[in-house]
Amino acid sequence: YDDLEKGAFARLLDGPNGSFDFFNIDGSSVTFTVEFYDENNGRNVAAYEWEVLFIDRANSGANTTSLVPLKDFDSSSFGTSPDGLPSLTITFTFNEVLSVLGFTRDDINGGDQFEFQGTVVKTNGKRYSSTNTGVNVVSSAPFSGFFQFRQNIVCPSDLGGEYSVYTTYDQHDFLPDFPEN
Repeated sequence: YDDLEKGAFARLLDGPNGSFDFFNIDGSSVTFTVEFYDENNGRNVAAYEWEVLFIDRANSGANTTSLVPLKDFDSSSFGTSPDGLPSLTITFTFNEVLSVLGFTRDDINGGDQFEFQGTVVKTNGKRYSSTNTGVNVVSSAPFSGFFQFRQNIVCPSDLGGEYSVYTTYDQHDFLPDFPEN
């Protein structure tokens, strides 16, 4: 057991919260909180690095990008979780994501996405991401390993209220008891 390689992961405690609002780029952000686990109660985690790519869903992928570095957090920026483990709350603003990709509002559309990919780096230089971490750590509730997420660009609207609808369709095969008016 002592000779086995010991990994590390960030456990999602809260989030991601927020949105990337197409009509409010300056006021949009996404925030989440993680705590770090390893064989030394998270103290062997040296950094948490994030990259981002753009997924062009409006133009059949024509402007989809590769991953680019977004933000790195070293252990000096970690706090302490309620469980006594190193923790970190991260906020990515819509503006900073566009900036690292070299984009402006003209380059995006509602419904497009960003994919964020995180990597935990240990003090021994070993790196752990979604590509080399087991599915149990990433997908099962006890672990909640947080290595990646997607964030849509939303176009909020206010469609509240009542609407009248009229149809001339007279076939009701799907609801045979539907009254005709």
